[in-house]
Amino acid sequence: MPIQNNFRHQRYTAEKPKTKYELRRAEFPPSPELEEYAATFCAFGKKTHGKLDAIYLLHGTFVGGDAFGWNEQISKFWPNVANKLTELGKQFVSKPLGTSGNYTQAFANQFQDSIQKNSGYGIPVRLFNWSGENAHVARSRAAINFLGELLQRKRIDSSQNKVLVWCHSHAGNVLALVTNLLGAVDEVRESFLELIEPTFAHDDAKKRIFQWVATALSDKSQWNGLELDIVTFGTPIRYGWDTSGYRKLLHFINHQPQADHPDYLAPLPKLSSEILSQIQGDFVQQSAIATTNLKPFVFDRKLVQIENQLGKLLQQGIERGDLLKRLKLGMRVPDEGMTLLVDYSNELGLAKKMLGHAIYTRPEWLAFHIRESANRLYAS
Repeated sequence: MPIQNNFRHQRYTAEKPKTKYELRRAEFPPSPELEEYAATFCAFGKKTHGKLDAIYLLHGTFVGGDAFGWNEQISKFWPNVANKLTELGKQFVSKPLGTSGNYTQAFANQFQDSIQKNSGYGIPVRLFNWSGENAHVARSRAAINFLGELLQRKRIDSSQNKVLVWCHSHAGNVLALVTNLLGAVDEVRESFLELIEPTFAHDDAKKRIFQWVATALSDKSQWNGLELDIVTFGTPIRYGWDTSGYRKLLHFINHQPQADHPDYLAPLPKLSSEILSQIQGDFVQQSAIATTNLKPFVFDRKLVQIENQLGKLLQQGIERGDLLKRLKLGMRVPDEGMTLLVDYSNELGLAKKMLGHAIYTRPEWLAFHIRESANRLYAS
């Protein structure tokens, strides 16, 4: 996508990608007790020393604390109760899922401790939680809140500029919106902010964050020195990226090429039974594309109206009736960044868990993703 993408959606096509992609056959990574594991994190620490101030982990859809928007409605009347419910909701989701399609504090601790222990460099690894709703409104709010988090960290420590963000599933589309907010022309960005602003209005603290971010986006000097490196894992192809809104962009996609299809496409199973029995890579990444959103809290007519207006802005040229046609294309490779189409070893059955969508956040594969991230983003 271009500089000043201005929130344009990616197009769907079966043509050979114009961006770089690579097929990888991944061996099951070493366990933490082995020297190879230690060497991987040692190399990451050395390659990123002086180039990286912090790492953020963003979970995907349905694993947040308010996946259906109920707590957001409750917050209009009882904000303290809603905040507690959201916290409990995240714990409720994380307990059965663990690290299958979900980032946990234990995962973040392992990530941070492995870098510190094996390289001697301390890089904070932080979780950033958002509602997890499958809606434009939720991803837009998350993009604003993440920019607010970056501003807050810069206020505490002005050196917190070089940031690596790992995004699972639709969290990658949250970051796509972040890049558009940073790179869009004023008129288009202000139209987006005008649409989403009412969803912050009922809570004074949230409204202050919105106003702070909106003001900062109109003053480019607020972002001087910010360098965003973004890694997505199983992110469905949705929003376009703005090239000026990040430094480097890397995608991991669980993919098994088929002999009768181009190696960059994923055939759509003909029968529903095949989805479960013959998964070839990440079916969620393949299928959770444009027009598969769920409407936000349906009894809030104003929120539904905002969702529809955002859909017109963010999905221009996309017709709901063409969903099956888009699915049959089997597009895997985004129009921006470097894509690794990884045929993961299915040891322990991880590669097919949650329709092939869970493997990216498993600690067993942390060393592999660390090594590839270091080589692709921070090689000299």
